[in-house]
Amino acid sequence: MASIKSAIRLFFFIVLTLLLLPLQIFMHICFRNSAAAFIVPQLWHRNVCRLYGIKIKVQGVPHQDGSVLFVGNHVSYLDIPVITSITPVRFIAKKEVKSWPLFGLLATIQQTFFILIENLLSQKKCSRLKRRRKRLLKGSLRVRRLAQI
Repeated sequence: MASIKSAIRLFFFIVLTLLLLPLQIFMHICFRNSAAAFIVPQLWHRNVCRLYGIKIKVQGVPHQDGSVLFVGNHVSYLDIPVITSITPVRFIAKKEVKSWPLFGLLATIQQTFFILIENLLSQKKCSRLKRRRKRLLKGSLRVRRLAQI
């Protein structure tokens, strides 16, 4: 019975996506930098939450004026539809998400920012090593323990 229910949900997920995808592509092209670009994604996410039986309880009012940055590390893939069903948002994702079948396209037309995580990590590590090297040369950093290789 559970597998039949899952198959039905998957079927309606695909139908919902195929129905709204052309409209969202149109909105993405024509209204990229306006609030109208977020209407279809919000509608899609609300229906995905409804389809999977997710009940959302909002406490307070989402920020309405100007720009805001929400920072969080999502726990599951359902966090994205829950957040987007409440307020129009853009997400930040690692660049490889853009190449994922279907979800890469959906993320792109929702105006997700794609970043290279590896470059950020290597730049951060490199600058940290440079700072440590300077401190070591100045004598203000003491090496207590060397990592084993």
